[in-house]
Amino acid sequence: MASEIMLRHAIPVALAGVTFVAIHVHAPAGLPPTVSLGVVTDEEKDYDLRVGETFPVRGETWVVDRVEDQSSPGYRVFIRKAD
Repeated sequence: MASEIMLRHAIPVALAGVTFVAIHVHAPAGLPPTVSLGVVTDEEKDYDLRVGETFPVRGETWVVDRVEDQSSPGYRVFIRKAD
């Protein structure tokens, strides 16, 4: 599986039997953004995460690495395998 994945709002990315989707980014002024993330393997899981927080995917740990253009509808969320 790729070590880094870029997600755009509501556009699923499927890789090695896992589907990731950025559902929403909540970015209030002056506070870190919160990413609502969907992950589908054998079951669907939804997470609300900040940059640096982790989530499990099939025995691996993944992390929300960064959010770019967080206040724009064209935001990009980058997730990657944790070290």
